[in-house]
Amino acid sequence: MKNSKWHFFLLLVTVLLLQFSIFNHVGIGGFANPYIYLIFLLLLPIDVNGIFLLLSAFGLGFVMDVFSNSQGLHTTASLVLAFC
Repeated sequence: MKNSKWHFFLLLVTVLLLQFSIFNHVGIGGFANPYIYLIFLLLLPIDVNGIFLLLSAFGLGFVMDVFSNSQGLHTTASLVLAFC
């Protein structure tokens, strides 16, 4: 069964909600936070269209930057991971 884009959209929303509600409040060693939102990019299949992959990586990183106030750090990391 082929996964639809709605399935990936629901996965994206779920991962972002988990990141904002739980994992942004977890501190490892007092200063490091686990960022699980990158799991979304790693779970996408290999045969995903490149434009869809880069646009979803940009959107994911941009939303993380807006809510984390990190000035482009998450967008850059997401795009580099998607490009690789």
